[in-house]
Amino acid sequence: MPVPKQDRIHLKIAYIFLAILGFWFYYQFHNGERIALNKGLGSDGNVYAVIAVDLERYLYGHKVDKYFFQRVLPSFIIHYGAKAVGFKFQSQDDMVQAFYVYNCILLVLCALLFYLIANHFKWDLKLRFIGFSSIFMIYPILKHFPYYSPLTDISAMTIGILMFYFYLKKRSWGVLLCGLMAAFVFPTMIYLSAIWFLFPISKKKKYSPEKNTVINHLLPVLPLIGFLGVIYYSYNVGFEIPNHTNQINYPLLIPSIFGLAVYLYFAGIAFTDYRYLIKSFKKQSKLMGLIWIFLLILLVRFTINTYASNIEHPTNFKTFLMSISMQSVVNPLTNVVSHIIFYGPLMVVLIFIWKQFIELIKSQYGIGMFLFIVFNLLLAITPESRRLINVWPVFVVLICQVLYNYKFSWRFTYIIVGLTLFLSRFWFEIGVERLAGESMEFPLQRHFMHSGPWMNNHVYYAFTAIAITIILMVYFLMKKEKVLTAKVAG
Repeated sequence: MPVPKQDRIHLKIAYIFLAILGFWFYYQFHNGERIALNKGLGSDGNVYAVIAVDLERYLYGHKVDKYFFQRVLPSFIIHYGAKAVGFKFQSQDDMVQAFYVYNCILLVLCALLFYLIANHFKWDLKLRFIGFSSIFMIYPILKHFPYYSPLTDISAMTIGILMFYFYLKKRSWGVLLCGLMAAFVFPTMIYLSAIWFLFPISKKKKYSPEKNTVINHLLPVLPLIGFLGVIYYSYNVGFEIPNHTNQINYPLLIPSIFGLAVYLYFAGIAFTDYRYLIKSFKKQSKLMGLIWIFLLILLVRFTINTYASNIEHPTNFKTFLMSISMQSVVNPLTNVVSHIIFYGPLMVVLIFIWKQFIELIKSQYGIGMFLFIVFNLLLAITPESRRLINVWPVFVVLICQVLYNYKFSWRFTYIIVGLTLFLSRFWFEIGVERLAGESMEFPLQRHFMHSGPWMNNHVYYAFTAIAITIILMVYFLMKKEKVLTAKVAG
């Protein structure tokens, strides 16, 4: 990408950032904090590590339950990767280091894919700064990954970016292959790949937003009724949010329900154009595509039923749906607060460019991206932000595509990058030596507070104050830069 002469100093700064980032991961490999459970393996990570060390016994011996079997691919890769290079696991430290190196390799691959995507859209250096920092300089990458390496998060993010790249290049079989891999990393991703496989990019040369009717405004009420129905059912059958997570703050329950209603309305109003949906389905419906998706899911279910154990895991679709529904009303807009704190200021930028964001999707991508966003907006009612790590890079790219139509200064760019770094909390020392005691109390809260369902009420209030401050800062910054007034080029 040719860089204008006046931007060359910023290109040098970019190289310095990359060097510092590389040094950061190198330093964290040797001296970084590790989760204080199973010597850095954690709870779920310990299961993945055990499988990676003795794959033949656990995987082929039918000792892995269906929940963990659907997350087994990283362990599979590490097991055979270690064999290929002659690496032997002799301690828990070796297991942590193996996962750490594996995830670093994936991050390099993600960076390469980001570079290719940025070239695809012909972004300037400012957009590359914002996009790169919003994917690679956030809490889950700079802090959580080095702290708790043996998880599937980075694998899911890598497959998500790779799947998006194939989608942009209109390589449907690549999208489907990513879905097959994702079925054994982040199970929900197989359905996202199915959406993109069935509905590839379909641009509209002339797009004009439809006028909203009364029906359009009423349709967002349906998911609200659905989630409230699940909450009511969960309460009646005695389902409880796990004790180690934050419980419903009953004095604020009414504001919490109102907050959920506001989120679902404003998130959903742009997606209730039923005429657009009907037209799009008629144009892009594919019988053969449905058959291939059916065969793929059949293959995945056959593999799981053949090799996984019959032991039931407490988490299934029903308990998952009840859990995220109840967690969405623990505190008012707890999901929005958690996502801003977890992913940084670009989440706030998305709020302010929401209308343009939706117009971009309808005009430049079509029904496939439309349904993709709807699926993830519904999933995003949970405050457990890491569940969205696989799709966050897609949101970042789309946000940057909206910003592509605006003119903004380097000051805007560096402030966004600076706020991203601040919210990454790379500087925060967790300092928990033993994961024993009450998770909702300090000092354990220093570990648990960074993941939405586990932050206590006091931390929620503090994070809400920080989120509001960030929202105000970004609002006035965007207003000064006139980023709130431009229109998306369709």
